[in-house]
Amino acid sequence: MTAFSLLSQEQRLLLIGILFIAALIEFALCLYKHFCRSSLRSRAFNDLALCAIFFFCAYLTASSRSLNRPLSIPWIIIPAISVTIAIYSTFGIMREYREKKRRLSPYSVKEAIDNLNMGLLFADETGIKRLCLAPLNEWGEGSYAEPNAEHGFGFYEAVRDTFCVKPADGWPHNYGPKDVGLGPYDLPAPSPRVRMTRWDCTSGEPQGWRRSMGLSEPRVTDGGVAYVTTTRDPALTIVFPRLRARDFREVVVRMRTKDSCGMLQLFWASHPSLVCEGTSLQQKIVSDGAWHEYRFPVSRHAAWRGRIGTFRLDPGNITDAEVEISSVSLEK
Repeated sequence: MTAFSLLSQEQRLLLIGILFIAALIEFALCLYKHFCRSSLRSRAFNDLALCAIFFFCAYLTASSRSLNRPLSIPWIIIPAISVTIAIYSTFGIMREYREKKRRLSPYSVKEAIDNLNMGLLFADETGIKRLCLAPLNEWGEGSYAEPNAEHGFGFYEAVRDTFCVKPADGWPHNYGPKDVGLGPYDLPAPSPRVRMTRWDCTSGEPQGWRRSMGLSEPRVTDGGVAYVTTTRDPALTIVFPRLRARDFREVVVRMRTKDSCGMLQLFWASHPSLVCEGTSLQQKIVSDGAWHEYRFPVSRHAAWRGRIGTFRLDPGNITDAEVEISSVSLEK
């Protein structure tokens, strides 16, 4: 007989208390999932079953044998397993909740409807009647709700159907350019691309870099190409034949400005639609009017892997600032 085969009366009472507390916690989780988290409702019945197991084990521990008699190993193992399941379930719901919070952009209309229903439930429970839905048009980062070729008006209709009351004569019809004989407005096909690892703008050509947003028309200077920021989120992008990330250690941007611009941010991805904050690095811009090389140690970043086919460069986060770019290069 081992030391674990016997429990004193005090130890047995402590075990009973732990089992009842675990049962109460699991019951609270069950109620939370069923009434407060509609997306987890299907798992609530599993937790209800666990509650019954905990109470049953506590009952057996307390009444099946006298508190003055030894408690054998089976009567210790069963409650121990039950408590382990309770701890696992608790961490499971916490992990799922964190994953829900991190999911910021609706990748499908169905997922958008689920998120909107959660927002409506939150508003009903808290009395808060003003919610912020954003961003609507982060096309470059893959988070958007505006009408598009893939989903049509699906995201806007999901917002309307969730928060508005349908009129007796039905919703107004949504019109797109095609419905009134306009468009399409597809971008022109890109010209044949040459495999490049350095883009030199000293000739006055942007070398394939395009203004995505928040920048004026480029102006040729003696050292490169100059832009003036028109918003607090300016961006240049380029798409190129994909390169193996492991072949390169740094991305070097040669730039100068005399205006206070804030931060220089570099994004990368295999495709423009996959650009996000998680695949980016930032550096403080030196605003002294002299040329500076900003070296981004991309090889140290966990997301620098696979094949890279696009860059996005945000030259600051201040409006009305002039920045001049001489070159961008990949270095081994």
